[in-house]
Amino acid sequence: NGIKILKDNGCEVKQSVLEKESKFINRRFFTYHIKKRPYIILKWAQTIDHYISPSEEKKENKIFWISNDKSIQKTHQWRSEESAILVGVQTVTSDDPMLTTRKWSGNNPTRLILDPNNRIPKESNLYNDNQKTISFNKRMIRSENPLKNHVLLKPFNLKSFFNYCYDKEIQSLIVEGGRKTLQNFIDEGYWDEAR
Repeated sequence: NGIKILKDNGCEVKQSVLEKESKFINRRFFTYHIKKRPYIILKWAQTIDHYISPSEEKKENKIFWISNDKSIQKTHQWRSEESAILVGVQTVTSDDPMLTTRKWSGNNPTRLILDPNNRIPKESNLYNDNQKTISFNKRMIRSENPLKNHVLLKPFNLKSFFNYCYDKEIQSLIVEGGRKTLQNFIDEGYWDEAR
């Protein structure tokens, strides 16, 4: 009705100016309202021979970086531009990530963890800092820390997860792994960008 009101009051109105560019700039907003889910960015680092992490035998219980300082900083910039960041519980148990923007000035995204069987270690970075973290589980457990929440997903699937995101107005999501989580989004066709 806004256009009609303007015209009725003698205002000249031009429509469809830079429409394609405007849709791109507002892609998160439109995806959220039209598809009823966040705008989803899949992100991973990969070697030239298609590996995203070393085999467990080669890992020796430490983070194995295949990216450099510049690409890590870029990842932290991308994180600062999204509402939330998602990983699967295996990434948490294997890498003990922080999932913050510590190498870029900006807001930390809300951390979301797919953890069906409540396996996040209590000594992990995600449980022992002051950043908001939400884990999605098949059975409910309580948290004494108001920044660490557990959400029961029934059924435990991406559709239920998206319903939660829509209800909580999470308009954008960067998915950083691991392999199984990324593949699940790809197989289900739930992604808008891959980086």
